[in-house]
Amino acid sequence: MDATPLLAHILDAMAAHRLEAILIGNAAAALHGAPVTTLDFDFMFRDTPVNLRKLKAVSQALKATILRPYYPVSKLYRLMNEDRGLQADFMPVILRSFTKRSGWLINMMLPWVRIPGILISRDLEEEK
Repeated sequence: MDATPLLAHILDAMAAHRLEAILIGNAAAALHGAPVTTLDFDFMFRDTPVNLRKLKAVSQALKATILRPYYPVSKLYRLMNEDRGLQADFMPVILRSFTKRSGWLINMMLPWVRIPGILISRDLEEEK
């Protein structure tokens, strides 16, 4: 299964509502060339009232439901749209600033969308 169209749809919705997040997990590893597969997308974001409103707007744009599967233990927010096979998890970030770790900030350029300021986990490069 090619997850590219689904990721593009998620990123388009995030860009339209100006929700900044860091793509982490296997999807981020795959973008860096790791031989992994995944059926979901994991993001970290700042847990603020403004961003929660943006996340709700993104969910509506994706025709997805927001779930809190691990409440009250975790503040994870899961966007689900079973018809499209969409599952995107948004976890609050602890860092004070996304730009604090300047090595993470890149301009993500994909054939279908350009979103300056999207952050991608650089864990693979840091572990080398």
